[in-house]
Amino acid sequence: MELEGLDLLLTYKCVSECEHCLYYASPRANGCMNLQDARTYLEQVKGIEWVSIHGGEPFIYFDTLVGIVERAKELAIGDIWVMTNCYWARTDKIAQNKLSVLKDAGCTHIWISADAFHQVFIPLERVKTTLKAARSLNFPNIVVNSLFLGDERDDNDYNNRTRRIISDLGDMEDVITKWESFSIGVSLSVVGRAAEKLTPCLEKKGVPGGGCILPPYLGGDLKNPQAFEVDSFGWVLLCPGVSVGNAKKKLLSTIIEEYDPSTIPVLEKIGEEGPKGLLKEAVAKGYKPGQYVNECHLCYEVRKYLRKDYPTLVPEICYGV
Repeated sequence: MELEGLDLLLTYKCVSECEHCLYYASPRANGCMNLQDARTYLEQVKGIEWVSIHGGEPFIYFDTLVGIVERAKELAIGDIWVMTNCYWARTDKIAQNKLSVLKDAGCTHIWISADAFHQVFIPLERVKTTLKAARSLNFPNIVVNSLFLGDERDDNDYNNRTRRIISDLGDMEDVITKWESFSIGVSLSVVGRAAEKLTPCLEKKGVPGGGCILPPYLGGDLKNPQAFEVDSFGWVLLCPGVSVGNAKKKLLSTIIEEYDPSTIPVLEKIGEEGPKGLLKEAVAKGYKPGQYVNECHLCYEVRKYLRKDYPTLVPEICYGV
């Protein structure tokens, strides 16, 4: 199997505890990906076009972050993405110094979060400080990512606040090379803390009958994913809480080479019947169906119920444990 990219979840630790989070990241989460492990993962995935590094908040472990970026550059990976909420940009000098180090290490894309979810915890001035520093350093690619709830055009409190935040950032057409926005419940999965906190605000229906759609940041489908995610525990993930192996116990290159969803029971069932296939099993074991936003929401809620029956439904933090 040839992948387009690799997604490295450096840590589940974050300075924030956002409602939208797919992973239940928080200040209480522990652990960071070992630098040597990260380098090994990159070396084992041949010919990828991109690598993204995120969390949690990767800037908490800045030296490790820089080391991973340096190795990705040495391996001639073309696009090296780093995502951040900008909590660290307390002054212009700090922002300049950190982004300068990151750029020199080889980072090609700095991805900045700015929306109603993140700004509960992070002062918008720190986002502005980061943007100012990235501009002054002529950073190759500056990406502002804003999350919406439901359809981006929906009129709700979250989206209205996000629109005000974007407006407050001012005109960015001169430097922003790519503007990304994801809508929770539409293009972004309703899993993790988002499933717990935000589903009351989203329209729900009965049991959806469609198949599995991988998270947009990985792409492809169950049979042919365009990327895998590796977390700080070594779990190789297709979705938060769905593992296909552990790269600390088995070579990542081997896991990728041998990947076949039909050999992984939970994925085999999803592949054959979609999330409703898992629902049948859960109902037989006492689960009571409810209302769901979409297939991803159904899948997550049923997986959470069946988690103890499937050893690949890890790590537990993705289920709020």
